[in-house]
Parts: sequence; structure tokens; C-alpha cells
Amino acid sequence: MMYRPCYLVLLYLLAACANDPPTTEFSAQRAEAVTEVVPESVEVKEAPPEYAEALAYFARGEYAVASGLCQNALATRPDFVECYRIVAAALVVGGEADRAEGLYRRALALHADYAVLHNDLACLYVLQGRQQQALTHLTKAVELAPGAAFIHYNLGRVQNSLGYYRQAKQAYSRALVADAEDARIHAALGRLYLMQGRADAEVYLQDALALNPENPEAHYGLGQLRSQQGRDEQAIRHFERLLARDAEHADAWYGLGQAYAKISNHEKSRAALARFAVLQGHPPRDLELILSNPARSYASGKGQDSIVQEPAADAALPTPAVHRRFVDITAHSGVDFVHTHGASGEYYIAETLGAGVCGADFDGDGLADLYLVDGHSLPESTGEGNRLYRNNGRSFSWVAASGAEDGGYGMGCAAADYDADGDLDLYASNWGANALYRNDGALHFTLVDQGVANEAWSTSAAFFDYDLDGDLDLYAVNYLAFELSDNEICEAQVRDYCGPDAYPGQSDVLYRNDGQGYVDVTGAAGLYNEAGKGLGVATSDYDADGDVDLYVANDGVANFLYRNDGQGIFADQSLTSATAYNESGKAEAGMGVAFGDYDGDQRPDIFVTNLAYETNTLYRNEGDGSFADRTNVTGLAEGSLRRVGFGAHFFDYDHDGDEDLFTANGHILAHIEMLSGVITHAQANQLWRNDGGTFSDVSAFIERRVSRGSALADWDLDGDLDLVVSNNGGRAVLLRNDGDEGKHWLQVVLPAARGVGAKVWVEAGGRVQVREFGMAGGYLSQGELVAHFGLGAAQRALVRVVWPDGRETRVGEVVADQRVGVD
Repeated sequence: MMYRPCYLVLLYLLAACANDPPTTEFSAQRAEAVTEVVPESVEVKEAPPEYAEALAYFARGEYAVASGLCQNALATRPDFVECYRIVAAALVVGGEADRAEGLYRRALALHADYAVLHNDLACLYVLQGRQQQALTHLTKAVELAPGAAFIHYNLGRVQNSLGYYRQAKQAYSRALVADAEDARIHAALGRLYLMQGRADAEVYLQDALALNPENPEAHYGLGQLRSQQGRDEQAIRHFERLLARDAEHADAWYGLGQAYAKISNHEKSRAALARFAVLQGHPPRDLELILSNPARSYASGKGQDSIVQEPAADAALPTPAVHRRFVDITAHSGVDFVHTHGASGEYYIAETLGAGVCGADFDGDGLADLYLVDGHSLPESTGEGNRLYRNNGRSFSWVAASGAEDGGYGMGCAAADYDADGDLDLYASNWGANALYRNDGALHFTLVDQGVANEAWSTSAAFFDYDLDGDLDLYAVNYLAFELSDNEICEAQVRDYCGPDAYPGQSDVLYRNDGQGYVDVTGAAGLYNEAGKGLGVATSDYDADGDVDLYVANDGVANFLYRNDGQGIFADQSLTSATAYNESGKAEAGMGVAFGDYDGDQRPDIFVTNLAYETNTLYRNEGDGSFADRTNVTGLAEGSLRRVGFGAHFFDYDHDGDEDLFTANGHILAHIEMLSGVITHAQANQLWRNDGGTFSDVSAFIERRVSRGSALADWDLDGDLDLVVSNNGGRAVLLRNDGDEGKHWLQVVLPAARGVGAKVWVEAGGRVQVREFGMAGGYLSQGELVAHFGLGAAQRALVRVVWPDGRETRVGEVVADQRVGVD
């Protein structure tokens, strides 16, 4: 939850050539013109014969033909840099940006001082969400070509997106000096000022329209401004003017819908928002970066004479395929829980983080029940408390006097049979003292004093047997040292919630179960670390050495990967394993975390949900103790740029044998829609389909909520995993999974006390899968204790269980489509 004052999204615009016919006369003239401005190191006078023809085809928009000609030229002239530019630009337009990166790098190896190559590689990095690397190359580009307006503009855009407003203003100002007639620069500066709440924003936006009456960003910015001013009729005119030019501008549809709602034209508002819902997976339009014109060569200081146009930029960015997989059954489920965040207007940071949910069979009838965590008004401590719902098979009923209502300001929960009596108990984490509740097996809980109250601000929690003594130990994740009396005031345009950097962190706590109660062994186990600001925790034997390790998602600081040495001591492997930061070396705002085997190699990988514009992050387990950030190449980056992720789950929703992903999304800042033109407070959740190691967004969650915790459970015992999502300040939602498409499945259940940490191996249809039973993961939440497998077309499976103590149970061959118990 590491906030920045504004949020921009990344997009590129290809600067196209003039639409000249590919004649011999044109080719000769173009080659002559290029020779006049190219650096001496680029030998255009000795250009291969295909080059002039390639320029002409590129100018006509026939990029593939131009690319083919240049590829032929490069076969004989591998040092001819101008053809690298044409081939790379064609790849970007054709949606093959990853391949283009190698070409730009090869060209830079030949001509490291060619400014437009740095510019174009930066455009590519922005397209991939690698802003910091883009910034490096753009900084170099403006040093090499200080008179190139479009490069200064690009630099300002990236700085703006990263929150470097002062630097962005300077870059835009230099761009205006170089080209005062470019409407895009005026519009960009106007939008920057608008996000800063400056009164002169309107001047620059109006100047942009005076230069280009159809400038989309100026219309969008003025639409925002008029909405903020309450001049909604004028806002509507600007949004509609923009949409007449670009009917797929999702953000404008959203602004239009909101503006119509404000004037009570609900029919048009619904229509606009419905269109927004269809388009919201499309690439946003808030950041335009200009790729250089490959039909021109630019010497230092001469880049400003580029001829640029603005064709549609969607070609390189895929549109999510939408399929209805999950059905909202909340209205008829009997679950009527509405979360209380208790927002008082003082913007206490605790108000915006909760809450979690646990789905588990608390009464032993084979059906997963539901425990929902609640908050209360602040600073008062009054409220209804957490709620327990009994699963009756077809619906749920509220257990009004469960004894586990808890009086704290609730964050999360965890369920485990800590006392090994056969019933699942509950641990409630709070801002304030935590609570452990013992279950009598009949949905009645008793608060017990076991030494785990932990007065710090706890978030997620995990039960696991770290020392392999047969008892379930407890790890409590702690967040910030925050008291109401220490509440900071944080403002951008308006006051809003502060980020975690306003408060010091707190060390997490490890409690050892000694059979009589719990003992704090944090320091002795090597886990005391006040640098953490933890929100999520996941457990797994990631290194396959037989004991359970820990991964903690921290907010705005490095994440922790703790390796268990089997002797009760943990070693911080975060840096050496490459899981502390993303691939750019950046600490992200980690919220939720899950282990799962996305690539089918029987090794647990790590998925972390983060803040908007950071992307969620997927770390592939390399099998040697290290991980590799595979977010971009697996297709997970761009679709998460505009979301703030919390709940996170690996699970095979469609039973094809690949573990898919679900993320529960919702922003932190109450006024984010005033601060950003594209980010919303309520956001749609996302379902990511895994197809052999690459993911595609197949979400059909149109309704937007401020989602936090989520849990998996097979509520209806039909074989697939359903979802429950807790929403901050809103109603909890139950989602029934209808997405298995007739494929086969298998579920394996182990004893709750001694099964946690066991590995369940299943072989079916020539594929081997493994699940770690009862492991923690997600955000503030826990799901049903069941190992679930999608079997595809296979109707039988071989099953074996490796228990935490190393013993192995070979179950043998079982028929698919059933729940199997192993004791």
C-alpha cells in the first residue's frame, strides 16, 4: 500500500511517417533528406538497396513489408542501424514488443550515442511496465538530443507516472521551448497541474485545444476538471467530444457515466458505465510516449523536426477474453454480512485495510462454513463483531451466539486444530489484541489465554509445524506501529489515508506450540525484524528439504523469504533468492501472497499482489533456492497495472491441470478518483486463466467493489472451488464456480492437525501434480483445508501422501470426481 501522489498509466503512440507513395523518385528524395541529418557514424550514403524501398513501404503503413525488406538488408549489412529501427518498430506495432527489445539493444551496441534508439527502447520499456529502466534511457536521450521536443515530452511522461512532478514539469517546459505548437505537451502539463490541484491547469488544457481542437487528453482533463467543479454538463461535452474521436477510451466512458449520474440521467449513466465495463481491460490512454519515426534519422539537436501522427495504439496490447466463470449467489445464500470500516473522517489507516474471511468446516459435517471479520467505529469500540455462518448445504445461516464475535477492530483470521482435538479453532487478528478461540465442535467457541494476544497491529496469520514436533505453531504478521493519537495528516489535492511510510514497521511474531500453550520464540528462531510492514503471509516447503518455510509480503519495503533449516532456525533468503524486490530492484507494496505451481514443475512458485502501477509479481521457483520474476513474460503485468491487489489464490478453476490465479482488488485511497484520471476506488476482481504457463485475463467481474480478503472453498460440494470475497465497507460476496467445462477433478482431505504441511501427489493423464495441504496464503484469510486437483480428461488418478514426518502413504489408483479422505 505504498502510495504515490498521482497515478498514470502507460501507453505508446507510434510516430508514423508521411503517407507518401513508394515511388523511385520518393525513395531517392527520402534517402537524400535522411543523409542530411544523420550522424556520421550512421552510413546512410552507403545504405543497402532495400532500405529506400523499405522507407516507402513504412511510410504507407505497410510495416510487415518494410520489415521484411530491412531484414533482408540486415542479412548482408548487420551493422546498418536504420533497418534495426524499422524492424523493431514493425514488431511493436504488430504486438511483438519482447522481440523488439533485442533489436533495439543490438542497435545500441552499434551506436550507443544515437538518441532515438534510447528513446524507442524507453518506449518499449514503458509498454512493458518497466518505468525505471525507461527513465534511464530517456535521461540519456535528452543529453544526446537536447533540442528534441518529443524526447523531453517522453521523459516528462515517465517522470510524471512515477510521481516525480517537479522533474516532469521541467521536462515539459523544455519540450515547450523546443516546440510550443505541440498540443500534446500543453495537455500533458495541464494534466500534471490538474493532479496537483493547481488553478493554472485549465490554462494549459485550453491552450492544447486551441492548438488541436480534438486533442484527447485536453478533453479528458477538462472533463475531469469540470466534474470536480460541479459543472457536469460541460464535463459531459468534453467526454463526448473525446469519445466521438476514440470510442474505445474506457476512462472517458467512466467519466461520462459519473457525470451523467451527477445530473440524474441514470439511463445514460448506466449505458456509459456498461460500455466502460466492456472496455476496462483495454490499454489506458493516460500516458502517451512517442516512438521515433523510423523513416527519419535524427542527429543530436535535430530530433525536434520529427513528423508525428497518432494512430490507434491498441494493436500491441491484447484485449482480455471475457468468459462468465463465476456466478454471484450472495442474494440467495443467506449471507448478509456487511463489513464495517468505521470511517470517521479522520482517515485512520486501519479503516482502509480490512478485512479477511475464513472458509472452513467448523462443525465437522463436511461442509465449509464461513467466518467473516468485521471492524467497528473509531475511536469507539462498539460494533456487532465478527460473524459465523453455518453451511446448511444449499444456503448459510448466521450463528448468532458463536462466542467468536470478538470485540477488537478486526483484520484477519486463521483456522486450525491447534489442540489436536479434531475441531478447527479460530485465531482472530486485530488492530489491537488478537484472540484465540477454542472450538467445542458444535459451532461454539471459547476465548482461551494461550499467550498469543500480541498487542501489536496484526494482519495475516499462519498455523504450521515449523519444528516438526507434531504441534501446530503460529506465525502472526504485524504491520505498523500506529495509534490513533499518532494519526498523521496526509494531503494531495484533498486529505486522504497516509501510506505506510508515515509510520514505523513492527516485527512479526512466531509462537511455538509446546503442548501446553504458546511461547514467543521470534528472536530465538531468527525472525525478529522491525524492518517489515507485513500484510500477507504464505507457507511452503519451497526448497523441498522437508520443513516449512515462510514468505511475507511487506508494504513498500522488501518482502521476506525465510528458509527453515529444520532445526528451528530461519534464515532470511530474500535478497539471495531474488524475492525481496521485483526484477527492476524495486520494493513493491505487497498485500497478498500465495504459493502455487503455475508451470507444472512440482516446485512452488510465488505470486504477490501489489499497488497500482507496480503490477502484481510472479516469481518462478528455479529449483536452486532462487526465483525469477516472470511477471511480464507470463502475461500478468499489464492487466494488473491499474489495480490494487489484495486477496491472491492459485487454484485450478477450470480443471485443466494448470493452476490459475484470482486476485481481489480495490484501492486504498478514498479520493483516488480525484487524484487520478484512470484509477478508481472500487475495482473489479480478476480471474487469470493459466494456459501452460502463460496467463490471460478471463474476468467477467463487471461490478466493482473495494475488495480485500478472499477464500476458496467448495461450498456446494460439486467438485470445483468457489470463492468468498470480503469487501471493505461493503457486503461480502459469494461466487459459485461454473467454469470446469465438464473436466474431471479430485479432492483429498487429511486430518486437520497432523496433515498441515503434508504433500499430496497425484498422477493422472500423464501429468504429475503436487499440493501442500493446509498451507497459509492470501490476504488476511484462509480457505478450506482440502487439496484440490484438476484432472482434465483423466478419469482415474494415482494418489500418494508424504506426511510432515517423512512417512508416505500410497493410496493407489482412485476414480476421479470424488473427495478422498486419507488418515
